[in-house]
Amino acid sequence: MTTIPWSRDGAARRPAEPVLTMAQLTPYRVYQRSTKTGGAAGKGEGTIAVPVTLTADARLVECRLRDAMAEGNPVLTGWTAAPVQVASSGAFVSCQGVPADQKQYLVDLRCNRDDKHVQLGRSPVMMGRLVVHWGQSQA
Repeated sequence: MTTIPWSRDGAARRPAEPVLTMAQLTPYRVYQRSTKTGGAAGKGEGTIAVPVTLTADARLVECRLRDAMAEGNPVLTGWTAAPVQVASSGAFVSCQGVPADQKQYLVDLRCNRDDKHVQLGRSPVMMGRLVVHWGQSQA
């Protein structure tokens, strides 16, 4: 059963359309992959958490990846459902299944399949393996 909100004059009132605003990611950040194998390039994949602000509840939030290095930034993956997580530090959209590869990605978001209000990513990011080495010189 669907509940329809009503205004004071008795006319049906539409719920407010959500407005999605995305914070741009840190340019050239490398996100740690969560698997070593699989993914589009066979090198694993991971998740990118994108900070967002939503003005109302959204039925669906989606993300896609574009190639940051190619001319015209072609779309690499189509729109994929992305869960929204709310924490004390804010809301995040989890773009899952980002392939680890020698590519730079731009992450785009939209809500409720609305192509008129797509939030385009402008900061190239990467997915891969982070290795940290440290030591002491014996010289």
